[in-house]
Amino acid sequence: MNILESGTLLGPGNEYILLRVNEDIGVVTKIRVWVFLQLSETFKKEGRATMSESQAEIQRRAILKSAAVLAVGQVTLSNGCLAEGSSGPAGIAKPGDFDFLAGKWKIKNRRLKNLGTSDWEEFDGESTCYTILGGAGSVEELRIPVGKYAGMGLRLFDVEKKIWNDYWVSAKNGILTTPGQTGLFEKGVGTFIADDVDGDKPIKVKGVWDRITPDSCRWYQSISQDGGKTWQDQWFMDWTRDRS
Repeated sequence: MNILESGTLLGPGNEYILLRVNEDIGVVTKIRVWVFLQLSETFKKEGRATMSESQAEIQRRAILKSAAVLAVGQVTLSNGCLAEGSSGPAGIAKPGDFDFLAGKWKIKNRRLKNLGTSDWEEFDGESTCYTILGGAGSVEELRIPVGKYAGMGLRLFDVEKKIWNDYWVSAKNGILTTPGQTGLFEKGVGTFIADDVDGDKPIKVKGVWDRITPDSCRWYQSISQDGGKTWQDQWFMDWTRDRS
């Protein structure tokens, strides 16, 4: 048994206990989480048979739901809110804002290789998304065959602050990045911003969801190196629903 904290490396098949203390009321929250990240790769390395497609789908859903519980466990559930340490733009968001993502998607990517240049690369990807917690959460499993890149997006609604928090987990390290981007949807456009660093230089990162229809949407990311005064677009994803 392991004590899991933010930034902890997740080991396949290990059981963890999440601990969170609410200093105001002295409550300790415990949640058991089974970690199955990159389980199929573990099976291959140990010489065991690869699971069937239906078993893999069941296991994939278990992975995503476990990871969602992991993030929720980082806040005090007894206080009735999510992501208590987040901060973001003033406004009102609501559960269900990310319901449009539920399902399977094909993604056309266009990414800037280096900031300050005009050298772009294009590649395909795919994603499977699930709505969780009655619309108060959304889980995305992203797969990009080029470079064997994969990861998980986790969006959680902060009930108290009425904003969303957007987290990321890379399959390369299994680490939940905190704090996530915070934001909300206004007039059909979702804008989410976080402070980050590029080397030793502080930057701001902005993710935007727009052009949302029942069968398509777009996400793009921009970087600011001057505190948000100007932005350079860095990554575009055009999503098309996969109904196959």
